[in-house]
Amino acid sequence: VYMIVTCFIIVLPNYIFRDRDSYIYYAAFSDELMKDYSRNGIEILLVNEPLFLLINKFLSFFISPYSVPVFFTIFSFTIFFYFLQKSSRNILMIFFGLILYFTITYTFHLQFVILRQSIATSFFLIVLYYVKDIKIILLACIILGFIHSSFFFILILLIINYFSNNFIKQEVWSILFQSL
Repeated sequence: VYMIVTCFIIVLPNYIFRDRDSYIYYAAFSDELMKDYSRNGIEILLVNEPLFLLINKFLSFFISPYSVPVFFTIFSFTIFFYFLQKSSRNILMIFFGLILYFTITYTFHLQFVILRQSIATSFFLIVLYYVKDIKIILLACIILGFIHSSFFFILILLIINYFSNNFIKQEVWSILFQSL
């Protein structure tokens, strides 16, 4: 099943997906983009997701810029499929998960269009599954924020959750939520 879907992903042309041209551009010119951003100051470089540019630069040593978005898609699907088969009780659940994966608009969009967020989310799933230390998870969010900035928002939510669970008494939260 995995190989069939992977072959399907490989044969889909980049031009049918919105923003793929941008990802090809990132792959082809990541080094130049990092230089341009850093000339305007380190803060400009940091807000333009430099880790994503470094990943693109690294991949450009091995594959063509046109293949980089396909690689990102296959990587994200591989992580998804790994966790799907790991958590499914039988083959029917795997097929059901794949049907949902390709028919729910959000997951399809995440897989094939918004590749930066898809890559960061894939790494985050790995961290969440294998790491139980909240400090390492928070560090992962900081690092992943340099692939896609939405992880800085997730970092804030995790910090709020951490402090609410560890330093604020449950009665305070109970009263607060009942008052809403």
